[in-house]
Amino acid sequence: MKKVMAPCIECFKETGIPNFNFVIQEQNDECVYSFKCDKGHEFILIQQIQRFELKFDMACFSYINDDYSAAVMHCASALERFREFFVQAVWLNNNCKENIALYEKYWKKVKSRSENQLGTFYAVYFSKFGDLDDVIEREVKFTQGDV
Repeated sequence: MKKVMAPCIECFKETGIPNFNFVIQEQNDECVYSFKCDKGHEFILIQQIQRFELKFDMACFSYINDDYSAAVMHCASALERFREFFVQAVWLNNNCKENIALYEKYWKKVKSRSENQLGTFYAVYFSKFGDLDDVIEREVKFTQGDV
């Protein structure tokens, strides 16, 4: 699993010199980390990363560590999260409060259904670009023997 390393900001404020005794934690899905340095300072780090990027990183690290089933699982999850991000970005493009409420209402109904999310992605992609050939041709279809 990927590690998150952070220097203590309070130590830097006190001495004006960065503390190179990094505090280390395992990366998590929430991207929020609570640290305590060796001098007792407590601080919170919020990693600015999209969820699909995090999932893809986790897939790569799983693959490197020869955990192929976890790599496939994280990669599939990264693709789903990317599609969700794309739908949200296109849907909420004009920052209308009504659109935000409609998006939240709609996504609440489809968030636990992968097939509906995929259909939503295709519909939003088609409405934005007027064509699905690029997306459908690039979809990788695995059979049971391929994995």
